[in-house]
Amino acid sequence: MAPMHNPSHPGRLLRYFVRGHQKAVIAGELGISKAELLGVLAGRCGITPSLADAIRKRFSSDPGLWLRMQEQRDAWIERRQWLSAVSKS
Repeated sequence: MAPMHNPSHPGRLLRYFVRGHQKAVIAGELGISKAELLGVLAGRCGITPSLADAIRKRFSSDPGLWLRMQEQRDAWIERRQWLSAVSKS
């Protein structure tokens, strides 16, 4: 697979799943704090395997999708940071 330019954070997709629901209720159903849910939705916190499984249970979705999205995002950030460090050398 070709590297993607600035892949979306999985929280961006999760926003569609939680739209119209109270964030505190969804957070409780996912087993996380409201602050953590808001961090994921804003792209500041990542999707962990346990959170991906909780999303699967709550929204009947593929946990692999969430983990692949997070992995692609993390790899893109690491590559960008590495390229920045190499260019400064």
